[in-house]
Amino acid sequence: MSKPDDIVPHLAALLSCLDVQASIYDQQRGPPRLILTSPSETCGTQSIVPEAFVDVAQSEAALLKLQNWISRHLHINAKIKHKPLAEIPPEVMHERGVVEEQLRRYLIAVDKLYQGSEEKVAQRILLLRIQARMYYGILLQRFPCTSSGQSSIIIHPLSPLNVQSYPAPEDWIDTALSEISILLDASKSPACRSRPFTLSTQLVGGLLHAGLKTTHQHTMKTALNLLQHPNFPSRDGLWDAKATESAIRSLLAQVSAEQDAGDRVLFVSTLDEPGQMVSYGR
Repeated sequence: MSKPDDIVPHLAALLSCLDVQASIYDQQRGPPRLILTSPSETCGTQSIVPEAFVDVAQSEAALLKLQNWISRHLHINAKIKHKPLAEIPPEVMHERGVVEEQLRRYLIAVDKLYQGSEEKVAQRILLLRIQARMYYGILLQRFPCTSSGQSSIIIHPLSPLNVQSYPAPEDWIDTALSEISILLDASKSPACRSRPFTLSTQLVGGLLHAGLKTTHQHTMKTALNLLQHPNFPSRDGLWDAKATESAIRSLLAQVSAEQDAGDRVLFVSTLDEPGQMVSYGR
């Protein structure tokens, strides 16, 4: 039988995860209440992520600190994120660069851990990589400026982390969706059906973000398909899969209608004289 103290770190991690979820779920709540990073970590003199992870537990702990940090950083600096670079305080720009570099470092380290992992822990590591990728996409979308000037690294599903390019935020999201599909397909159906509720996978919240922030219908449709996957949890922490599915489905219908209307206007305008537009009635 486990000692009572053995469960304390596990409960602390769950509390920290729910703290982050609550701040994402309710924007009026403000940043996470807990501060998991030290000043030396946020200024870049001490790294959160090691060169290599010794096990899954270490990679989970590092990702939780990064998620807490990113959530706090985005909430605290929400009012200045869209300002010109010259108007953003240098200390904010510096921290923005540090957190992005730590995310890159994490993705490289977790990929190394995945490549050398046993099958029984491979899915846990893949989930961590999905979460890190989603947070990177969120960071690039909500605070796109960077102080590094370096290219971002985009990781293709289940491949070594060695491809460099200049990806858009949606590239990160789409790649994460591909890995979610791989994760769900590899899950054992009986186990998932017996656990319709999960606490910290963050998959539901990730798909909600993907569906609401994208401008591409194919991304919305992919998110909907994943939400309907038989191995997908019906609820994860504060997030409800059915409510998320309904929200994305409504947005998809709206985007489709707007695109159809735009296509009709474009078609009719090509039939009119150059430089003029005719009205289109049903």
